[in-house]
Amino acid sequence: MLFVNGMVSGRSDMILGTEKTSVSITGIDPVVWRSMVTTELESGRYIQSGDSNSVVIGYSLAHETFLQQSP
Repeated sequence: MLFVNGMVSGRSDMILGTEKTSVSITGIDPVVWRSMVTTELESGRYIQSGDSNSVVIGYSLAHETFLQQSP
């Protein structure tokens, strides 16, 4: 993990069922993040202060990994 300018970043493996992929992980205070981004979410909500064990994933990860899985 690398800590720079209030952000923590690194890489890890994500496993969903039998699929495994390497992902980049960035952590930042939710209040700081909301002041930096101007994009809208396709689904769900932004992480809020007090949330734990929560993530926001990018479009390609969501569509290429999760939407290919059968319910």
